[in-house]
Amino acid sequence: LPKNLEVLGRNAFQDCQGLSSVRVQEGLKENYGFSFYCSNNLKMQVFEGDEQGKEETYAVSTRQILIFLSLVVAFSYYTWGAIKYNWGLDILSAIMVALGLLDGIIGKLGPNEIARSFVEGCKQMVFSAVLIGFAGAITVVLNKAGVIHSIVYYLCIPLAKMHNALAACAMFVVNSIINIFIPSGSGQAYVTIPLMAPMADVLGFSRQIAIAAFQYGDGFMNEIQPTSGLLMGCIGIAGVPFTKWLKFALPLFAVTAVFFMAVLVFAVLIGWN
Repeated sequence: LPKNLEVLGRNAFQDCQGLSSVRVQEGLKENYGFSFYCSNNLKMQVFEGDEQGKEETYAVSTRQILIFLSLVVAFSYYTWGAIKYNWGLDILSAIMVALGLLDGIIGKLGPNEIARSFVEGCKQMVFSAVLIGFAGAITVVLNKAGVIHSIVYYLCIPLAKMHNALAACAMFVVNSIINIFIPSGSGQAYVTIPLMAPMADVLGFSRQIAIAAFQYGDGFMNEIQPTSGLLMGCIGIAGVPFTKWLKFALPLFAVTAVFFMAVLVFAVLIGWN
């Protein structure tokens, strides 16, 4: 049943088990035990018969406009500072704390209400923070164990035995796999490019193609990468399980992968340099 059920009959309220709210047409709310049932189990929303299906309107207050403008000013200020003074996330965090206090004052919240609102907001982020931490921990363990370079080396060995067009596609696949273990783009470039660039020379195509294979693998694998703190944090905030996200994003990744492998084959065939 939907979350909001239009109740139109004597026994309809018996079908409301498990619902959080129920909409009762005007004139029926006092009949058939609706009032008793709703007052003890559900939040009752009453609507008139001719208002069914109409959307609710909401007026924006002056305070809400001021809060929105303060958000725009804060991000504009940080953007200016990031460009001119190379501000980082520490400055952004300080600006956000100050903005939260300012918006609390604009919204006429007392100190206790501001603190409670801050805690409630943090509660929504704890799960995402844990996911980001675990995703980062995988990379730390692999780096500290000294196995990253071995993984890259043995993944690259089969490339030397392939046709140059297939090898270019294989470079894309290898970089996609390596991106799982090294989510950082600059870190992955530091590890893989010293191997991929000379291998391109041996296989007979330009280093630009090897760089393109690296960029495609590093960029588009981020759509489904379980060790990406950004991805796991975002779907955690949205409340989307990774398995559900994977079912949605995997077909998209497959299409983009086939497209970019075709681009790499074309680049090899025309001798792109």
